[in-house]
Amino acid sequence: MLAPRRTAWLRHTAVLTVVAFGLQACGTWKTVPLANVESGQQALTNVDIHFKEKASGSFRTVHVQAVRFPYVEGTEGNAEEGYPLTQVKVDLREVDSLEVYDPRTGLTIVAVVGVILGIIAVVALIVALTKKSCPFVYLVTAEGAQLVGEAYSGAITRATQRPDLMPLPPLRAGRAHLVLANEAMEAQYTDQLDLWLVDHGPDVRAVATSAAGVLLVGPPRTPTQVTDLSGTDVTRLVTARDGQLWQTDLDRAATAATPPVREGLVATFPPPGAGSRRVLELEAGNTPWMDLVFGRFFALFGDSLGAYLASGEDPASAPRARAWREREGVDLSVEVFRAGHWEQASFIAPLGPVSLRHVAVPLPPLAAGESVRVRLTGAIGFWRVDDLALSELRTAEPAKVRVAPAEARQNDGADVRALLASLDGQYQVLPRAGDKVDLVFQFAPPAPGIVRDAFLFTSGYYLVDASPNSAQSLETLRTLREEPQSLSRFSLDLYRKYREMALAQK
Repeated sequence: MLAPRRTAWLRHTAVLTVVAFGLQACGTWKTVPLANVESGQQALTNVDIHFKEKASGSFRTVHVQAVRFPYVEGTEGNAEEGYPLTQVKVDLREVDSLEVYDPRTGLTIVAVVGVILGIIAVVALIVALTKKSCPFVYLVTAEGAQLVGEAYSGAITRATQRPDLMPLPPLRAGRAHLVLANEAMEAQYTDQLDLWLVDHGPDVRAVATSAAGVLLVGPPRTPTQVTDLSGTDVTRLVTARDGQLWQTDLDRAATAATPPVREGLVATFPPPGAGSRRVLELEAGNTPWMDLVFGRFFALFGDSLGAYLASGEDPASAPRARAWREREGVDLSVEVFRAGHWEQASFIAPLGPVSLRHVAVPLPPLAAGESVRVRLTGAIGFWRVDDLALSELRTAEPAKVRVAPAEARQNDGADVRALLASLDGQYQVLPRAGDKVDLVFQFAPPAPGIVRDAFLFTSGYYLVDASPNSAQSLETLRTLREEPQSLSRFSLDLYRKYREMALAQK
């Protein structure tokens, strides 16, 4: 059974491509009002929270019925096991850690630990209520459905359709069953989808790039030091895939005398060998907070959201939208220090928050004997990083086998293989939450002694539905359009409102 519609979230950052560059408005910056969903006037279904209380140190599980900031109301107990159901009210500011999960599948939606936990935990639940996202990809095995990630994050209009290459878990020989699922308030349009198989020797690894390519690389090397942009050492957080993540401390940023407008990391690696090319590897993703910010961003359009999305049909809008995302830190900036200054190496499009993704960025040639310094920067509160490494590029364009689906069927049984076969503008459409496509791939096993890495290639876009309780604000849209780094200020302003609400309940 797949996770329910509300089991993951993310109104993806590419919504920024719908900013109306022709808006005529005047006025000063103002905070967009919080909608009813933030104040608890909607109910949750099929979501549980598992949390540890500060006072007792014990764990509890509650089936959530409503979120009334910063409280969660629901039931606790299990009648089948002899524990009667009781109504409870939980103050999320008084817990040390929290997991949100689907009780029917056991899949964890989000895990949260940190300062002012109540704010971030309630944000996670709110986002689960009003999720907007791109297609979810599941790998189905005998053990159940495994959520792999989100396809073509950030492609919010047809003009900004983009290719995406998602690493897959190891596949069993001969056959793979994947599911492309719409679990959001949107319509999803997939132009092409196929499986990439890359066979290679055991001395190299195949990694997917942020530009939907594949590289063969050598063993990874960890950084000697990693600091955030304020100079604080965070090396221990990003040198292993252990779930200890670096991300913005929103409470610190929101209360700083001079709030930052960008956050990020500076990583130093050992010098490369002579004549070698280096590849930066990240285990990274976006945050639930980013989704909430863009929920409020959607609301700024009011009843005009549909018209702005329609304007995204024009291919001429894509370069401006991409430049805006890069300027505002929606796309993660990757720079390398070379010849005495920081040089732009790449931008990483949104990856989604439901799972971290491994992504590679080839770096320009670097001088032998000098340490490698890489800088990652983005908007406040939007990105999280679990692991950083540097590897040697072995093959820039390895051989690959592209496998089309042997089966591709929608909910209604329709065969959609022809719609997914090529980039031809003929789209397979998932028009509403709950729609899905079951995909079956068949392939020969690798030769003895050969290692195989698998990736899912997709190209498409999605159109979001209007947010609940929208209220148009041309003044704020104009500010976001024209003032550099205004998105980070918008993010911090919204966080301060939540913090104020939480502290007022003490």
